[in-house]
Amino acid sequence: MKFINKYTLMLVIGCDKSPLRSTAMIFAFYIFFSIIQSSVERLIFGEMFENWLEPIFTLIFMVWAACAAYVCGVIRVEEAK
Repeated sequence: MKFINKYTLMLVIGCDKSPLRSTAMIFAFYIFFSIIQSSVERLIFGEMFENWLEPIFTLIFMVWAACAAYVCGVIRVEEAK
């Protein structure tokens, strides 16, 4: 869990503490993750298929984006003090 928090903090700082930029970056991560997942499925099974893990992966990336937006807000409030 510490790794995820540290990575999210580095992502937020790298995106200039902008919730829009950090959400867009996580969306790009999700797109690349989906491309890699479908490529592996094609290489191993010969076809791409729908599975029950895809909604879970989507939910994980959505929660991560919300967490990054929250961290952006916390950092901005702390800097404003």
